[in-house]
Amino acid sequence: RVEEILPDVEAGPVTDIFDVKVSGDRLLVAGPDHGTGPDTAAGFEVYDVSTPGDPSPIAGLATDHAIHNGFIDGETLYLSGTGAPTEPLVIYDVGGDDPVEVARWSVEDAKEAWATVAGQFRTCHDVYVQDEIAYLAYWDAGTWLLDVSTPADPRPLSSVGGVNPTALPS
Repeated sequence: RVEEILPDVEAGPVTDIFDVKVSGDRLLVAGPDHGTGPDTAAGFEVYDVSTPGDPSPIAGLATDHAIHNGFIDGETLYLSGTGAPTEPLVIYDVGGDDPVEVARWSVEDAKEAWATVAGQFRTCHDVYVQDEIAYLAYWDAGTWLLDVSTPADPRPLSSVGGVNPTALPS
């Protein structure tokens, strides 16, 4: 039973868990989805759950962004970068001893006009990955599909829906 994550970080532990996902024998636990600061830690831990009654932490990191939603695909994590300046998808490699951030991608990378829109309208809210494609729900910016066959170099494939960024407040 996991009641808290990152017990030793400053402003920790993280007790407000917003998402859990499983990939094989690995469990991602992440949160919270509100601001980080001196009194609020945000981050994730990955656990070995090959023995479900005795999960064992194998990787964890306090992040500079809050996390509303995430996805684990083997040794790669895809997390919403809630509250970060561009509201990005943040990608981590958790295959080694220490997690390493390998990329960030935002709708601003695809369309510069989104940089002038207030963050709450272009937040990376949900993420799902299948067959090397990340599906990202970006509120008013629509749903984006990214090629993540090389996680360190995510590339947009297409988008659907969304509002014209010039119609939204900055």
